[in-house]
Amino acid sequence: MGSFFAELKRRNVFRVAVLYGIVAWLILQVSDVAVPALRLPEWTLSFVLFLLAIGFPVAIIVAWAFELTPEGLKRTREVDPDASITPVTGQKINHLIIGVLTLAVAYLLIDKFMLSTDDNTHPSADARIPQTPESVSLTSIAVLPFVNMSADPEQEYFADGISEELLNLLAKIEDFKVAGRTSSFAFKGQNQDLRVIAEKLGVATVLEGSVRKDGDQVRVTAQLVKADDGYHLWSETYDRRLDSIFAIQDEISGKVVTAIKTKLLADDDQDAVKVETAALTREKPTENMEAYTSFLRGQHLIKKRTGDDMFQALSEFRHAVSLDPSFAEAHVGVANGYSLLANYGYRNIEEVGPLAAASIEQALALKPDLGEAWAARGLLEELRGASPEQTLPLLEKAVALNPNDAQSLAWMANDYAAQGQYEERYAILEKAYALDPLSPIILFNIADAAHILGLHEDAQRLADELESLMPNQGAPFRLRARLAWRDADFVAETRWYHRAVTKDPGSIPALISLSDKAADYGALDAADRYARQARDINPTSTRALEHLAYAMIFQDRTEEARKLLEQGQRLYPEDKLLLSLEADLAYLEGNYDRTLATLETAFPELFTEPPGIQDGTNIWWAHNVAWMYRAEGQDDKSDAVIAAVEKFVEPRLSFYPKMSGDWLAARTAAVRGDREAMVRHLRNMVRMGDQFGAFLRDPMFLQYADDPDVAVVFDEMRAADRKAREELTAEGIF
Repeated sequence: MGSFFAELKRRNVFRVAVLYGIVAWLILQVSDVAVPALRLPEWTLSFVLFLLAIGFPVAIIVAWAFELTPEGLKRTREVDPDASITPVTGQKINHLIIGVLTLAVAYLLIDKFMLSTDDNTHPSADARIPQTPESVSLTSIAVLPFVNMSADPEQEYFADGISEELLNLLAKIEDFKVAGRTSSFAFKGQNQDLRVIAEKLGVATVLEGSVRKDGDQVRVTAQLVKADDGYHLWSETYDRRLDSIFAIQDEISGKVVTAIKTKLLADDDQDAVKVETAALTREKPTENMEAYTSFLRGQHLIKKRTGDDMFQALSEFRHAVSLDPSFAEAHVGVANGYSLLANYGYRNIEEVGPLAAASIEQALALKPDLGEAWAARGLLEELRGASPEQTLPLLEKAVALNPNDAQSLAWMANDYAAQGQYEERYAILEKAYALDPLSPIILFNIADAAHILGLHEDAQRLADELESLMPNQGAPFRLRARLAWRDADFVAETRWYHRAVTKDPGSIPALISLSDKAADYGALDAADRYARQARDINPTSTRALEHLAYAMIFQDRTEEARKLLEQGQRLYPEDKLLLSLEADLAYLEGNYDRTLATLETAFPELFTEPPGIQDGTNIWWAHNVAWMYRAEGQDDKSDAVIAAVEKFVEPRLSFYPKMSGDWLAARTAAVRGDREAMVRHLRNMVRMGDQFGAFLRDPMFLQYADDPDVAVVFDEMRAADRKAREELTAEGIF
């Protein structure tokens, strides 16, 4: 035996083993840093370890069986012992060992004293001092979309769904700030440095991973990374049956919270983060895995917000409910599917509202504290015309149940705007923006909110952010149109709506707005064309039908407009848009009794004592009601309606374009018969550059048409409209 070990020593086998071990350790250390930095797959490090393990016996065998000679590598038995240079080779190997050991020691020193202060697997309490900037909370986290490692690329929805479910689970923890889904998923498929992602999202940590689904088996790999230095706070791989997916999600969320508390927070700060065990677990949403996968597909599709995707999403949610009627979250999906189709103009709320309401009631019957269901109810009631006073408590409850839900915050902010509380709206949107800074919906709303408060540079910066986020879609240009409207630059507004339609020809809101602009400028053929395009997308859209009818009215095609109205009323007899169209036809014909009767059905709040104004859509009609009362000698009722208008408008005036004060004052003066005041305010509007199509057809103003001063103003209005119309026609917009 002694001679065997002596031979091992002579052949430098021991030296090769030591050298191999040190080099392998260095390779593993470098790989541990390089793999996450280069965003390589999670299995890369395991593969490197496997290769090194296989390489060790190979190195030992080569050292035993071969010898380095001046003539090159030869089999040991072919070398004369007297001619062997193994002692010299051994000395060279010793030098290599010393050199590599020096590198290893240097790496350890750099790692300990220069790279981080908290990078140890089990750091001491003193080592948990954050390196994160003070403005970024250590309990802030972004959940990036998990990579789909399944053989079938169609399983991407499943990986996305797991990521989103983890995000939602962590978002329910009050002491954590969780980046919104839209912002986190904006980095999907991008090989960006985690530090860059974290900086953009304002978070200290990032949770990333992968999902492999094969039949009823699933592998989930997750890792929590400290963003500023790439240090892995925690990682785990789960190989389970598919029906264990909820337990996996709960375990991951628990491990994430524990890792953040114990590895980033000082001892005193740990106690401040109160996370009950119950917050990290939940009742299974469903026992039916087929229903769950349909639900995930629906969630994947509805986020895209295109008509086809939303219809398909609704189908998936309904399928999930059919498989498991007790699946509360799927019922919410059905409700939001119907509501969003109505919100984007693909269905009418009168048609789908009852279906959405039934789904919400079912969800709340199953889970009364489901925040998503309360948010869905708030959205639905808003679409059905409920007042902010009615919808705000619903959304406040949704936010209380899920304080990190940026979407619920954004919806709630809209109710504050409707009440004229613009600073409060902006503050809520700031919180939503901090949670989800790359959400197009939130960017749209906070830019609008900033502009109302006079923060014009901020509004334009946010508009630029939205355009950089979605350069080939219509939303950024609809936002710029909105900002131009607030500045009373209606020509620019029209141009932006045209850009939006160019980018997204299927945008019903942009087409309808463009039709409205064309009608007001007297470009009646264009108004008709754009309204027809919107109606072709959704033949039952009352919004498109209403604007097409108005385009016909402006062209004195009253009978055609009436036929459209009758067609729509057969489908939706209680639709407010259609009722207001009926009232408009009667108003233009001078049938004021019929006008008042129709408006009382559409806007009953105008006929209460005292009259009320529910939202800005009925201000025009409120003035008309006041004028018709005045024409009938009911001055008290007329004054009461005007007082209601002024009470509503006063705190909200900044919401409207800058000439709105003159616009409202001109109409009030017309109602009261104050011709001089009416002319003065109309001239101010002409100087600021309004669009006057509606005024020039309004009987309230036409009663003064023979007055010389009014005739001059009307000529100025027509000239202003004609100039803008010619300019926009030359640009191919009209």
